[in-house]
Amino acid sequence: MLAAEPGSGPELASSRSEQRAWFIAHELPRELRNCLQVLDALANSTEEEFLGIGSELRDLQARSVTLCEKAGVSVRHLSGELVSGVIVGMDIFEEESGLCADQPGIPADACLSRAAELQGLLSDRYRSASHMAAYISERIEEIKGHIFAMVTFLQFHDITRQQFERSHVALRDALDIVLKQGEAGENRRISVLADVLHFCDSQIGILQRTREEFLHAAGQVVVSLRCIAGVVRDVMAGVSEAITGGNADDHSFLKGLARELAVVKGRFSSLPDAGLDQELETMITVLDRVDRDIADAFAEIGHAVPELLRDLERVATTMTIHTIVDGITDEIATRLGSVAAVLRRDLPDSGHAAGMGRIGFSGVSRSGDDIEFF
Repeated sequence: MLAAEPGSGPELASSRSEQRAWFIAHELPRELRNCLQVLDALANSTEEEFLGIGSELRDLQARSVTLCEKAGVSVRHLSGELVSGVIVGMDIFEEESGLCADQPGIPADACLSRAAELQGLLSDRYRSASHMAAYISERIEEIKGHIFAMVTFLQFHDITRQQFERSHVALRDALDIVLKQGEAGENRRISVLADVLHFCDSQIGILQRTREEFLHAAGQVVVSLRCIAGVVRDVMAGVSEAITGGNADDHSFLKGLARELAVVKGRFSSLPDAGLDQELETMITVLDRVDRDIADAFAEIGHAVPELLRDLERVATTMTIHTIVDGITDEIATRLGSVAAVLRRDLPDSGHAAGMGRIGFSGVSRSGDDIEFF
């Protein structure tokens, strides 16, 4: 990587000092430029993918929560209407069913039995819907927990992009310092080489840590995407069970409940001034309306679910950002490692003293004529 140009190079220099001056003036700037070119090319080619994956994950995050919250609202709406129906129904039956005993030709036992049966049906269906509303609320919280992995990944996603930008700036600053110090005295040249070596070591460590943290977060988000898909499937299956009451033959247990109420209405319709006929008619009307509302909501949700599941799986399967970050960090670390190896070979022991450069995360800055890493 650091081969000299034909007809020139350190082998033609008459002293170690001249060799070092030639290296700083020619080979070191060239290698730093090579690193910059690689970082430029890789960063530019992946900018769209970085932005794209961030945008997609934020979109999936919002769609997952919205869909499950819609499901939760619909089922809570269902259970709320049912509890109202249970309370109203029980009050009506308690007050009115005794009239059966006073009416000739009305089978009182049958009326009371039918009323009790309907109360039981209302109670069972209400409990089913209430349990499902609680279940969906729990699963929504589970999805929000998985979305935390997305948020964590997006933070690493942003940190990684920022670190590539810092590395870019740091490389340019290091190159500028090298170019300005090419004609300096021997001690200054040794100091420059030592500082650039510290810079290379620092950047290699930073990029490797960034890579490891990023890939771990990316792996977690893939798991979370698939977990969210599983939860969405479970929620929709649970909602379907709540809507049908576990009976696949019923398009909606609300419709079934309305039919049951219509039967009871027929049984009680001959009672004089009981008021039950009107109350039951109101309940049937409410159930029909709620059924339509929920059917509309779940038509929208049902349309959105397959597309969301496909997108969740597609993003989980095609997380090419893994290999992109792998490629960038590996390429830059390899090139900086080669530069560092040559610097170690060229530096005298006296010039490679600890503390000649300060290593850190943010990049490179100038303090007077010195290059600093912090």
